[in-house]
Amino acid sequence: MDEFDDAIKLTEEASLARSLPATLRLSSTLGDDDWSDWLRLELIGYFEENPSMTERVDVPSYRAVPGTWQDDDGRPLAIADSKMLFFNKVHLRFGVAELETFVGSGPTTTSIRLPEQAGIVSSVLGVDVSTFSFERESVQQVLAKIRKKALEQLRRRKPALSAADVHVRFQKQDDTFLHRPSLWGMGVEPRALWKKLRRRALGR
Repeated sequence: MDEFDDAIKLTEEASLARSLPATLRLSSTLGDDDWSDWLRLELIGYFEENPSMTERVDVPSYRAVPGTWQDDDGRPLAIADSKMLFFNKVHLRFGVAELETFVGSGPTTTSIRLPEQAGIVSSVLGVDVSTFSFERESVQQVLAKIRKKALEQLRRRKPALSAADVHVRFQKQDDTFLHRPSLWGMGVEPRALWKKLRRRALGR
């Protein structure tokens, strides 16, 4: 079917910020809620303002990037305790449009402020940190994994798309999705604290 082939080609060649909205129209036409929810999460971001971000949803492991915490003077935090090294990995919640801005031209290292997570690191380790730095290549790997999953989702649903009377026009320009930052969960034990940053179920 033309729509399926167009969706595959667009997902392979275009930015995710362009291809995923077109795929979302396909999923909506099929009435495939699970597929639509995943697409909205990747487009808008894994934030509580996103209706698809329910208590059962975790930020996927493929969105994790390793990096280093720094203070306001740019001094990196060296963590000597191997049991605390999990603090040096953050699961990025941003939508794909913002993730793609991290891999544009410019420095190979990106630094972002994550106030809630920084506050947890500071309180647990007894040091002041404010920004998290990670390599552009790490985000490229995250985007590659999202693209791979998007293609897998499409191919898995080819029979349903073929059987349905689906007609979706794939345009050169697609919808723009925005996100807003949200508060992160808090806990007690260090590792549990960090896991809370990847979950919406605050009671777990």
